[in-house]
Amino acid sequence: DIMTQLDKHALADIVLHQASHMWFGNLVTMKWWNDLWLNESFAVFMATLALDQAKGFEPFHLSAWRVFHKNVAVAIKEDQERTTHPVTTSVTTTEEAENLFDSITYWKGASVLKQLYYFLGADVFQLGVKEYFNRYKGGNTELKDFISCMRTALQMQREEADLNYWVDLLSIIHI
Repeated sequence: DIMTQLDKHALADIVLHQASHMWFGNLVTMKWWNDLWLNESFAVFMATLALDQAKGFEPFHLSAWRVFHKNVAVAIKEDQERTTHPVTTSVTTTEEAENLFDSITYWKGASVLKQLYYFLGADVFQLGVKEYFNRYKGGNTELKDFISCMRTALQMQREEADLNYWVDLLSIIHI
């Protein structure tokens, strides 16, 4: 069988998504299911970013964000249903956690990370992620830990951004 360009894109996306779990999920993982999105949304966002920017993936540079936004549209539609939930939410049982493996957690969460990436800038975001890995490798984290690393990156770059405002916005839109 001959693979179409869309098939190749899907395969590359799956490989990159799973590879990113070596960092987001294995090296550092969420403390509890409340922050499942820290693993899954990161894997989605980083896979798309790699498809868009990495050497060797040039055939996918034009389609990476187009496919990303199609999937975000599905998440937005799902977000309008009675079964909607915040990206980060209180979880008390395994069954509740199993229900979080959906387009809201993966794609809406990834769109929030994309927003943060552009809000802070690529250099600060990358420095913050590096700090996150260095500080928490082999450990478990929550959203506040990740935000703390982004703040550290801002300070290291001698830049300012109101992350309190950004986190507050997340709670307003029930993320």
